[in-house]
Amino acid sequence: MVISTEQGGDLTAINHRLTTQGLPRLRQALDHDTLPVTVEYRFTTRTSTRAR
Repeated sequence: MVISTEQGGDLTAINHRLTTQGLPRLRQALDHDTLPVTVEYRFTTRTSTRAR
């Protein structure tokens, strides 16, 4: 997973949201109890945070 965030983005908050909301929803949608994930952060000058 590649996460783009602005310089100085709160990586702790992003990780928290990913582990408490994003990944559980993805696991449920795929009907998997576990799902290996590698996260790569890319820092940008954009003002919004998004995952793709």
